[in-house]
Amino acid sequence: MIDPSSLRRRAQPIDRSSDRLVAVAAIGIAIAFLAAAALATFLPPATRHGDWLPLHLALAGGATVAIAGIMPFFTAAFAAAPPSDARLRMSAVLACAAGAIGIVSGVISGDAVLATISGFVFITGITLTGVATVRPLHRALGPSRGVVIHGYVGALIQVGIGASLATLFEAGWPPIVSAWAAVKPAHAWLNLVGFASLVIATTLLHFFPTIVGARILNRRSARWTVWGLGVGAPLVAAGLIAGSSPLAWA
Repeated sequence: MIDPSSLRRRAQPIDRSSDRLVAVAAIGIAIAFLAAAALATFLPPATRHGDWLPLHLALAGGATVAIAGIMPFFTAAFAAAPPSDARLRMSAVLACAAGAIGIVSGVISGDAVLATISGFVFITGITLTGVATVRPLHRALGPSRGVVIHGYVGALIQVGIGASLATLFEAGWPPIVSAWAAVKPAHAWLNLVGFASLVIATTLLHFFPTIVGARILNRRSARWTVWGLGVGAPLVAAGLIAGSSPLAWA
């Protein structure tokens, strides 16, 4: 007969300190960005480039850093798998934060080189977030919530493209610079609707039923939510860049 107390003695406790560190660091940095965004609204319009500085501090800084810190843990929880290595997740958080700070500093100071390098650092952070988000699925013990994963990956791809457009503009790439009047709103669509809105809507598909104690069902409306936001924003961006109103209206 097996003694239950011996099993308890042999069981290794699960150390969640690294997970807490990543989550607390991401949320703390995001709050700092949001506070900076609020303070930036009191600067003269010329200094803050209109609404550009507060928006980028809040979105590229606050929202992206928070998502980079939490998203990989969500996918691991959905799949009932261990989350990606904490060092990978922390690297993603720090790269997104450093990139956002550098972009803001470069644009405000007129240093295109700093803004360009920081843009690549930001994109690296997004890429690391994607790796940390998908990696746990290889060890999934439960359903991976495919529609949620597809939404997350689609959101990361869109913010990566949106950030790349702005980075190429700061780098002075002629095709982007000459078409910036059309590319700029496309950049905003990809980052705000394509990324932030898609992450929020996709998370709610799993999170809201969990909170209210309801069953999580793979309904057709859930797939339309993800595909509508995931495809709609890139179509608008493509229509704006191509100067095609029907494509943007689609």
